[in-house]
Amino acid sequence: MNKKLAAKIQKLIPLVGESELVFSSSIAMEPPEKELILKKGSVYTVFDINSPVPLNVPLITKVINDVMYDSYYHSENISPIQSLEKAVVNINEKISSLAAEQAATKTAAGKKDGKLVFNIVACVLWGNVLYLVQYGQGKSYLMREGEVKEVSSTSEGNFSVASGVVKNGDVIVLCTDKFAQKYPPNRLLDSSLSSNDLEADNSSLILKFMVDEEFTQDEVIDFGVKPDKKAGKLPGIMKGLKDKKDSKQKDQTIASLVDDAPTPVVIQPKKDMPNIKVRAKREPKVKINTKALTIVVGLLLVVSISITLLIRNNRVPADDQSKNKPGSTLVLPKDLTKKDAQTDTSAEQPQPQEEPSPSDVRAKEDAASKTARVDAQPFYDIKLADEAAVPSDIVIFANTVVVTDKTSGKIFTSETASPKFVAQEQAFPGIRDALNYDGLLNFVDDAGYKTYNLADGTTKDSFTGEFGITARYLGNIYSIEGNKIIKYVPADGALTNSDWGTDDNLSNAKVMDVAYSIYVVTKDNNLLAYTQGENTGFTITGLDKPLSRVTDLEVDVNFDYIYLADAGNNRVVLLNDKGEFVKQIKASEETAWADIRSISVNSSESTLYVLSGSKVYEVDLAQATVASAPAEVPTEAPNLE
Repeated sequence: MNKKLAAKIQKLIPLVGESELVFSSSIAMEPPEKELILKKGSVYTVFDINSPVPLNVPLITKVINDVMYDSYYHSENISPIQSLEKAVVNINEKISSLAAEQAATKTAAGKKDGKLVFNIVACVLWGNVLYLVQYGQGKSYLMREGEVKEVSSTSEGNFSVASGVVKNGDVIVLCTDKFAQKYPPNRLLDSSLSSNDLEADNSSLILKFMVDEEFTQDEVIDFGVKPDKKAGKLPGIMKGLKDKKDSKQKDQTIASLVDDAPTPVVIQPKKDMPNIKVRAKREPKVKINTKALTIVVGLLLVVSISITLLIRNNRVPADDQSKNKPGSTLVLPKDLTKKDAQTDTSAEQPQPQEEPSPSDVRAKEDAASKTARVDAQPFYDIKLADEAAVPSDIVIFANTVVVTDKTSGKIFTSETASPKFVAQEQAFPGIRDALNYDGLLNFVDDAGYKTYNLADGTTKDSFTGEFGITARYLGNIYSIEGNKIIKYVPADGALTNSDWGTDDNLSNAKVMDVAYSIYVVTKDNNLLAYTQGENTGFTITGLDKPLSRVTDLEVDVNFDYIYLADAGNNRVVLLNDKGEFVKQIKASEETAWADIRSISVNSSESTLYVLSGSKVYEVDLAQATVASAPAEVPTEAPNLE
């Protein structure tokens, strides 16, 4: 049985009027549908708003509730964090729009800039994992076993994110920044607060996690993160061992009941019965004549001695005795077979060493270099769709594989279930840096940056300009231009830009991707990481060979690994978030991946797609395991003495 956690809730929210400039509140979303909770979890939020004009508090609270519910629970994104981030962006846009409409008719009293300030802390409890997203100001604390700590998060712009496993009895406190200043955790535990004690921007939501129910293995739940690979299977293993032990004991009990050996029976005499001894019937014994046996053994001994003397005399004939004097060469009799001669000499000569087979040699090398070999059968050849195609990028969506051609600008799509690529009607010359962002194909072409809807073949957004190597994260577009990373923020159909970071190592970079930090592959095939504009000193350790001609990079906040397409070594390299080498994936026939151009990993991190030349390869990552080295062949026969 698995255990699922639920939260017991305590809300601390102030009493406010129907129309306010400043107010705060908390919302708990626990859908009544069990399937929806299993699929997406429960959402808890605390927010505060400081508006330039009075806002209708019940209306804004309902808008936040409805937009959060629709944006999160109807999102197709498997990542809870990305779904929450998207929901927060939608809420901010909606209430900002309402405030702007209100400000258009009223003067913003006491507000110099006339901008609405919105802060929110939102979290999702999914099984026993908590995902937290904060926008603007706010606080979150973890209380575990009497100790209180602020939740450690990673920040990027106005967003901060965190995730982790919660335990039975843990307490999470979500609160506004003003609440935390007035009622820090140590004071909160000793205080008895009511709504009358709280100011308008003081709100808090306290969650205590308890075991809610037990559910069977038949209920399939995907928490979007991979389980603990060291501890996750222990309960099942222990249960399996217990079952086997019980089964073995049962089998032994049954065996004792059907044993052919006679079972002794003890009959207790009753008081009124005569004392009768009952003995089990025995089989008659076979009598042996000791004298006859002695005579037979003696005859056998005489025969054995005679045969031994005969063999010894026949080994060297009498007429050859002179040839066996000291210093002479021993001549074997003619009746000694070649087999006997070979047997005699083999004891004096070492056994020849058996050469390992080529497959054993490669298996040993693969084990030492952490190489997983996969049967590289092409998923599809883009040349079948267009003989002139020169594919450059590959991107995976939920049920669709996309391949782009920079030269012709064509976009080829195919269903994952039945591979057959077909070109879209519209072409985008110079298309590059293709990626899946929020279900839309994002890319740069000769005209600028675009988002493209694969479903209806339309361009949703188009921004003109000259961009470098690009990636997108939290709605923002990041571009490497010269020795700088430029951050572009879309707003009202236009982009505003600012310098995000500067480093000479960025010049002539090859590829970039973002997951909290920005990862960049330099011109020298080094992988660097930048957080809040600063180089973190990220380094790769443990590689058997240095990276050579890196052509693509895949990172994601929910991935266990960082994926690098190393075309120079015909491989895909997997690293952990510390830069430690985990393993490398190669085709069984290495020449099949001699021209790796791009890679893509699906959202569940179960399938890898490799674009090598014009061919697409599909790799089941669960099967891409490093085999153990073959056993060593002994160089000589073991000593049996």
